[in-house]
Amino acid sequence: YLSPSALAVGAGGKTLYVVCETAEAIQVFDTESEKVAARFPVPKVSALALSPDLSRIFATAGGFDGTLYELDAKSGKVARTLPAGHTPVAPVVSADGKTLYYCNRFSRADQMDVHAVDLATGKIRCSAKAIREPVTMRLSKDGGALWVVNHLPLMAANLKNVFASLGVYRSDTLERLATLDLPSGSFAVRDSAMSADGKYFFVSHTIGRFTVPTTHLDRGWINTSAVSVFDAVERKYVNTVLLDDTMKGAANPWGLAVAGADDWLCVNASGTHELIVVNLKEMMRRLSAAKNPTEVVNDLSFLY
Repeated sequence: YLSPSALAVGAGGKTLYVVCETAEAIQVFDTESEKVAARFPVPKVSALALSPDLSRIFATAGGFDGTLYELDAKSGKVARTLPAGHTPVAPVVSADGKTLYYCNRFSRADQMDVHAVDLATGKIRCSAKAIREPVTMRLSKDGGALWVVNHLPLMAANLKNVFASLGVYRSDTLERLATLDLPSGSFAVRDSAMSADGKYFFVSHTIGRFTVPTTHLDRGWINTSAVSVFDAVERKYVNTVLLDDTMKGAANPWGLAVAGADDWLCVNASGTHELIVVNLKEMMRRLSAAKNPTEVVNDLSFLY
């Protein structure tokens, strides 16, 4: 088994670098020939990011004794390895190629779990505390802010509203600038994406309807799959749209990407093995025109 779990796109979209967790390797896929062109072994690899000039691969790997790998993107030769703490994930490289950000998903409560590494020295420049299990990060378009989203809520499970949250940090110091909440019931955050114009930030996750009786499972009664939208400039929550329709579920929303000139929002539904492609401009138009914005999160027909 390969277990492809993450990818990065090379120059002109001609090459895909695919993380294969079970195979413990990064496969280089040629999109023109539709064949695997190379295989780079990386023990316990979990995620990757490319340098801005596309010459280097930065990969996170490992569990309790995690490692950062720097590889040559052409040969796959390991240039260096760095210790990275417990379960490093979600590597992000700054636009100038000088800083690598990553987070530790399973750090202890008394440990920092968001880090900025100076790539010239290989040393951690600064660190910060996330909320609970940070799993995905993106830089703002201007590079001044790092958006860090947490996998699970950190609160009592018997509260009226239970939800995961995200933090916005200064990219140079990792000082927290804002804490923003996903809608009630939100958990199982998997991925995030920043729009090309830098105006919006998107998060894929599940919404659990914890307050309803378990009388049936269809029509999103218990769990619904969603994408939440945030204003990346004002740093505020906008709304949440549901990926399911009334009869078909979009189980386990996972990978998330914005394509074209902010034309399409693409979501990988892992549980149904589907790619959901949403007309992003039309979605934002509908959100701005919604007569009852607070009910969009419950509307299975909003996108359909």
